[in-house]
Amino acid sequence: MGAIHFASQKGHLEVVRTLLSAGGSVKSITRKGLTPLHYAAQGSHFEIVKYLVKKGVSVRATTKAGKSPADVAGNAETQNFLEECEEQARKAKVNNEKKTEIVKPESCSNEGDVKDLKRKDSEDGNEGEEEEASSKPKKPKVALSHLQDTDDTEADQEEE
Repeated sequence: MGAIHFASQKGHLEVVRTLLSAGGSVKSITRKGLTPLHYAAQGSHFEIVKYLVKKGVSVRATTKAGKSPADVAGNAETQNFLEECEEQARKAKVNNEKKTEIVKPESCSNEGDVKDLKRKDSEDGNEGEEEEASSKPKKPKVALSHLQDTDDTEADQEEE
């Protein structure tokens, strides 16, 4: 279990935000297939659930046992929210196949709380981090040939 899983399970929204801003992934899974969203839903941490959905976590992700975050939700409010988001995700997939309007995950909130989270996020300076992270070039691979002994290179040459 990673730090983001633990923070989601214990209800630490600020820690989750910090971990994501430091490069943590909402897509990380445990050996059993649990995502941070599973842990937040299981612990009935509705604010974290909304935040993770806003950050693009898959609401349709299932564990190895076949459980979705809505299946493990600890209360009805969280379960209803996640089921609504799953329905929006299904509609978005159908719409993408038909090349029509795309439904964003944050539109599954019927209370306007996601707007509050967006405002808090922009105050923290976290707006658009996902795009920034994906646009950064990957680090080049480091050559490790200097670690090879001279005996190794001589043995390779003899084999040829």
